[in-house]
Amino acid sequence: MDKFWLLLLGLSALLSPLRAQELNCQVVVNAENIQTQDKRIFQDMERAFTQFMNDTRWTEERFQTEEKIKCRILINMQQMPSIGTYKATASIQSARPVYGTSYETVPFLFYADQNWSFEYTESQPLDYSPTNFTSNIVALLSFYANIIIGTDFDTFAEMGGQTYFDVANQIVSNAQSNNSPGWNQFDGNINRYVLIDDYLNGQMRDLRAGNYTYHRLALDDFESDPDEARKKILGVIENLEKIQSLKPNALGLRTWLDTKYQEIINIFSEGDMNVRKQVHDILVKIDPTRTDDYKKILSN
Repeated sequence: MDKFWLLLLGLSALLSPLRAQELNCQVVVNAENIQTQDKRIFQDMERAFTQFMNDTRWTEERFQTEEKIKCRILINMQQMPSIGTYKATASIQSARPVYGTSYETVPFLFYADQNWSFEYTESQPLDYSPTNFTSNIVALLSFYANIIIGTDFDTFAEMGGQTYFDVANQIVSNAQSNNSPGWNQFDGNINRYVLIDDYLNGQMRDLRAGNYTYHRLALDDFESDPDEARKKILGVIENLEKIQSLKPNALGLRTWLDTKYQEIINIFSEGDMNVRKQVHDILVKIDPTRTDDYKKILSN
């Protein structure tokens, strides 16, 4: 079996099915760093946050059960400065089916957020409003719900996620009045403001359009014509080089490479050597920290 599909099979167990509207999301709260005898609040968080992600109606689209977008949010609690106040990091990932197979890609989104700061009390209502700020935890969860949906829709239609990126941008604007970290352009180079700004930046259009080519036009046809699929993905990677020259070290590009690099290595560990070498040379240029990883593309 192709190494690529073996990788996908192994990853298919990452995200377990749950009840959902558009999302099939699992929220996990890791509170090992918090010194408290009563851990019930963190169990309540898991339940409430998962229910919020899965039961909120995020779009006007109707999803069949098998069409739900699988995603996972891992919240690592770092501090509890006072009762009901928390500081954490979070990793967000989501996956997408590959047509004609029982496999999923490695997450089409993988992002680490280092600045989750929020207040929460047991059984606290979580009320979503795309136009109003209600609480920072609602803003955080809602922002990533829309990023996940927008990214997923981009893989099925070129620029198909625009509506949801616009909503995510509105959430960022609304949240800035709260002065919590991660919502402002001056909160460093890696934050939610910068992430959504990249998705909406015209210079990054090829990145989003590339998600459609990569997933819908290449991966979905991979089993029937792997060589042609690889050529299409090469075209996507060539456009990444252009993006890097226009907007060096853009967070959107970094996030894409963090998400897809291992998958790309597996895809191009076989096939035409000329195509593989082109892919290798571009990736080493735009993602030099993974030079040793990319050597695997040429090792067979």
